[in-house]
Amino acid sequence: MKRTKPCDNCRRRRRKCQATDKKECVRCERLGIVCSFNPALLLAQQALKEEIEEEDEEDVMAEVDGDDELNELYQHVVDLEQEMHELHQEHQAMRRVAKTRTQWQLSIVNGQIRLETGIHTLTQLLALLQEPRSVRYLSPFDQSSVPFQLAANKSFLRLVTGQLAQRGLYNETAHTFNDAQPPPFAPWPAITSGAVADPFADINIRDTHGPSITAESSPAEIIHKLVHQYFHCYNVVLPLLHRETFMAYFEKCQERAKDELDPLAAHGPVTLALCAYMSITCCRHLHMGLHDRRSLAESFYIQCQDRLYDILDDPAHCKQLEAMITINMLLKFLFMTLRLKEARKLISIAVLLATELRKAQSRLSHVEKVIAQRHAIYANVFFGIIEYFCSRRMDDIPGSDVPLEVLPDECPTTQKCLVSYQYFCKLVLHPVFKQMVKHARRIVVGELVQIDVDIIVGFESWYDQWWQQLPSNLKYCDNPFDVSIKSRLLLVDCPVKLMLHAGLLSVCCGLYTMLAFPRNCNSTTSAVIQGKSRQMALKCCDLLLAIDSCVRRISPYCGFSSEYLIRVYDSLCVLSDMPTAGDQDFNGQIKAFIQECFTRLTPQITTNQVLTADNNYHNAPLPAYHLILDIVTQAAQNAGIV
Repeated sequence: MKRTKPCDNCRRRRRKCQATDKKECVRCERLGIVCSFNPALLLAQQALKEEIEEEDEEDVMAEVDGDDELNELYQHVVDLEQEMHELHQEHQAMRRVAKTRTQWQLSIVNGQIRLETGIHTLTQLLALLQEPRSVRYLSPFDQSSVPFQLAANKSFLRLVTGQLAQRGLYNETAHTFNDAQPPPFAPWPAITSGAVADPFADINIRDTHGPSITAESSPAEIIHKLVHQYFHCYNVVLPLLHRETFMAYFEKCQERAKDELDPLAAHGPVTLALCAYMSITCCRHLHMGLHDRRSLAESFYIQCQDRLYDILDDPAHCKQLEAMITINMLLKFLFMTLRLKEARKLISIAVLLATELRKAQSRLSHVEKVIAQRHAIYANVFFGIIEYFCSRRMDDIPGSDVPLEVLPDECPTTQKCLVSYQYFCKLVLHPVFKQMVKHARRIVVGELVQIDVDIIVGFESWYDQWWQQLPSNLKYCDNPFDVSIKSRLLLVDCPVKLMLHAGLLSVCCGLYTMLAFPRNCNSTTSAVIQGKSRQMALKCCDLLLAIDSCVRRISPYCGFSSEYLIRVYDSLCVLSDMPTAGDQDFNGQIKAFIQECFTRLTPQITTNQVLTADNNYHNAPLPAYHLILDIVTQAAQNAGIV
């Protein structure tokens, strides 16, 4: 048991002293020391402590010099108490003012939020700041976050996967692609140019840039034409190859091809992938029918595939770069022919190669390092798209923050394009922008997503700040969402400015379309967000259609494509399913825009699309176009257009 008074050793060590049946305590017995208990020592210590305390008290009192100083200290205490009392009364008065809160009034005028408050004086504002939750109260919204969900999901993602699943190309349960059937097209060189019109030739052809590909063209002439058109129409705006370096290599291969029985055997995988890429594009300078394009593309792909697999296991960095370039160049062909399973496999390899090349940058030449950086970005973008499309991956794929360096011998248009891509990457890689995109992707797949109002406000603030910071040679207006600038687009002669503007509008169009579907519109916050999002989405669609017309008119490059019209059509189809009873203006705009998109998209898709009775996509020359045609037509029928 514990002693009432500790022994000398335990007292000295400030330890607990526990008594035993013996004379020694537990601690002294364990340590083998003498356990002594001296009451006189304790009394002496207590006396010494009291003496020290008395001396300290005398020292303190000695510092006070008479009654005058005591009275001064007393008056100071009284003054402090009076000041505290006045502060308390002032605080209570401000709390009473804060309790008389006014109602925030929100409205939308010309697409802008108008806010009216009851705060008329600085005193009222300061009173609100004294409240524990004043910062939250200063928000005009009645809730800090809003849930969003598409009630009836008619997004392109759902429609595309549904169409692919019907034709056995996609497994919706396992979220995997299936192998595409072998295409029934004649291999090289069964070209029938002249017999069938080129569906893309009627789109503002300025010049042909050399002889057309015909049935009499030799393989060497066809390859030369495709390479020449690639660097004129596509590499200028998306510089995946360094022209001078590649052309020096290409000319050597052309010389070797003269001595080969098979001219294709003299060329490497990058050249063959480039030719497959060009054959399947909608370049308006080739003057070939869709069947001829597909036949050429299949021939180049078969030859390229064998060479690609031969270099995949080569550890040399130059071969790794060659393999990554080849894969990225083949992606267009694989997507257009719906070889999605093969595309997913190869793009995964390209991402791994990009990681390996990033570790070995010191061993690459300057041109190789720059080209590797561009292809790393290209591979990461497509990898993210196809993984989201296939397996709904959206959170574990980071953005590709890789620098885009401009090579000094690249043409001015290419340099300007690269600078615009740098600015666009800065826009979409901002944390608040990336967070909004992640939320939108979840809404697209039908999930219920809770989005903080602060994030929505931050997203709008960021893109506005980004646009204002653009240099004057990359923009032509102060407000990118002002529909009145459509009349001034006729004066714009720079396609790079138009495409950068279209990039911003495309991303914002998709995001605002998702924000137009709050789960519950009964609250003021949800109603305001929905109203503004609908207006902003329609403004984006209107401006994108105007920019598309302008790009078709002024751009000599086929690389400035109008594929973002699919984004417009996607948004319109989703918005058309929104319950808008009585809103005739909104419904009329949606229908008019769908009609316009349908008119622009269908002519080039429908030409030469010969299908069997069961509408199997592998019988179409360009299966991806026919897939889009089915979805576009279905949406137009739902809207009563056709």
